[in-house]
Amino acid sequence: MSKHHVIFVGTSPNALAAAARLALAGRSVLLLGTRHSVGGPVATEVFAPGFRADTGVMSAALDPEIASALSLSLDVIRRDIVTSLGPNPVTLRTEPALPTAVLHAVGLLRALYASPPPSVPVATGSDAASLGRLTAQLTGLGAREMHEVLRLLFLPVRDFFSELGLPAAEQGLLGGVAVRGLSQGPFAPGTLFHFLHQLAIGEGLFPSTVRGGLGALSEALADKARAAGAEIRTGLPGGFKVEIADGKASGVRLADGRLLEADAVVSDHDARSTFTRLVSPIHLDPELNRTLRQVRYQGTVARIHLALRARPTFNGVDEEAYRGTLVLSPDLPYLERAWDQAKRGVVPAHPYVEVTLPTVTDPDLAPEGNHVLSAWVQYVPHGRGDREALWKSVLGHLAELAPALPGQVLHHEVLLPEDLESRFGLTEGHLFGGQVALEQSFFLRPFPGSAHYDTPIENLYLCGSSAHPAGYTGRSGWNLAGALLARK
Repeated sequence: MSKHHVIFVGTSPNALAAAARLALAGRSVLLLGTRHSVGGPVATEVFAPGFRADTGVMSAALDPEIASALSLSLDVIRRDIVTSLGPNPVTLRTEPALPTAVLHAVGLLRALYASPPPSVPVATGSDAASLGRLTAQLTGLGAREMHEVLRLLFLPVRDFFSELGLPAAEQGLLGGVAVRGLSQGPFAPGTLFHFLHQLAIGEGLFPSTVRGGLGALSEALADKARAAGAEIRTGLPGGFKVEIADGKASGVRLADGRLLEADAVVSDHDARSTFTRLVSPIHLDPELNRTLRQVRYQGTVARIHLALRARPTFNGVDEEAYRGTLVLSPDLPYLERAWDQAKRGVVPAHPYVEVTLPTVTDPDLAPEGNHVLSAWVQYVPHGRGDREALWKSVLGHLAELAPALPGQVLHHEVLLPEDLESRFGLTEGHLFGGQVALEQSFFLRPFPGSAHYDTPIENLYLCGSSAHPAGYTGRSGWNLAGALLARK
């Protein structure tokens, strides 16, 4: 069997975007996956006969530059309306006016995300050039605006939204964006950075999916990679091991013992999964093990999917709102109370819940006349949840606002963080490869020394959501592919 230039272990949009870029440049590329479909947690799956839902992440937006470079045409569905549920629902069709410093901060993050972050200390000429560009962008704002942009990165969202004087319901909605997938409450320092990060990757108040579900995004990327010459093998049983010889990755060994050789191996998995499942411990030094133990995951998201005989009606919610997102987050103290219980290992009595009815805009996800309800439930501590108790709790909260809902349910599926872990290979069920916090971002993501997608093992790289800049925009893989092309 011939040797490949690059083998990817994993098939998320990051790996698929990287594979397409490398294959278009003439590299021999192979992607390997244990699941029968591509996409990792960017997946659309049957959860009841005739009913499909996005079972991992709830939304994803491919980076516009990548979509353009690959001539990728997607039927994007933007959830362009968001409603705070309650006795007096509040609906937003546009984002609240935010200071120019927020726009500058988001622009700065997008610039940072467009390439590998510079190493610290500066290791190469490209690092120095990258730092120079960022410094110029910052100083070009002027002293006052530059200081304000830097200040924003460290603030709790509570303090910032209070400064703006936003109404409580708007603070609850924006606060939900700030803590989405994060194991912190809105009172914690640095949560405003996560809010800015969500805006930078297109996952703010009005996130996107695609017609046919997010799995269609992954399949479209896979088609582009195949058309460019990449090979994709899915449904491989038993997992894989990275073959290491003389301290260098030399290929991937399949469960049946076959060795697939490559000049480089790229893990689409998170750092802990990579260095416990894919790489044998005998190849790791104590310092790397210590570093890996410091990476924080703490998945606290559960997913609930309902097959419904009819579309539910929520009290006081207008018809347009059903095509968007419905949120149980009346204010920031509500979110903080939920987190306060979760950090003690208790499923909160009043969890943060985001609800979508994808069949309102994409009816083919269910049999004619039926509907799908998908819920993102936070904060559910990993290993501490009870499926039946959580299901009854969330249904009870929603039924207070949509009294007919319980009688409309034909089937339900509950995925706790540990279920997401086993289904998608996510450490502690964290959907984004580790906490997207300031201390685990940029040149520190997923750990110091991996800023250029390198690992301590030569020819072994990372490209998934655990790598800079996190998420499933394709950027992590696209940046990695650019770095590999520059080296060869």
